[in-house]
Amino acid sequence: MTLTVTQTGDYGVSTGTKTVEIPTSGTKSYAVATTGDNTDEPNGSVTVTLNAGSGYTVSSSQGTASVSVADDDDPPPPPPPARPTVTVHAASGAESDYEIRFRVTLSEASTEKVTVSWLTLRASGSPNPAKGSYTGLGKGDDFVSAGGTLTFQPGQTVAYGEVWLVDDTVAEEDEYVLVWLDGANGADIAVDEATITITDDD
Repeated sequence: MTLTVTQTGDYGVSTGTKTVEIPTSGTKSYAVATTGDNTDEPNGSVTVTLNAGSGYTVSSSQGTASVSVADDDDPPPPPPPARPTVTVHAASGAESDYEIRFRVTLSEASTEKVTVSWLTLRASGSPNPAKGSYTGLGKGDDFVSAGGTLTFQPGQTVAYGEVWLVDDTVAEEDEYVLVWLDGANGADIAVDEATITITDDD
């Protein structure tokens, strides 16, 4: 007689049509082998169906048998939680304001302390050569070159830094300073630079 082996899932079962010889005793065992793997997958089943043939009749109630196959592999570990990201935002002010505060934000609150280091870089604008003090990256800059570390305490999502300005009485063009985030601990940097506009008010 012939029977058909099918499976639900992927267990390495030899499926398809099989031939079985029934001895005169009228009983024959048929074993279906599975193959183990290391892949976590849903539980499945193996089904054996007796096919109609000459010399015998297939019972309508006992012509099919199914056996459940349980997966025994551990599921993969969950991915690590996504780290928050840091963004620095543009700001502006007049040179007579003496300082411009810039904002740095965390995309979501962290359960641990996050630190971000920053520094200033000249972007554009010509410093006033008549000004005698060295304040920025060039003689006559209207800002003080600076850098530092901002700290987000657990649960905090906003921190502020300051760019110090030098007021003068000389009419000159506006200056632009870059605040650059050059490193972070406990977070990834999404936007690493922003422009600080220093407006001349002479």
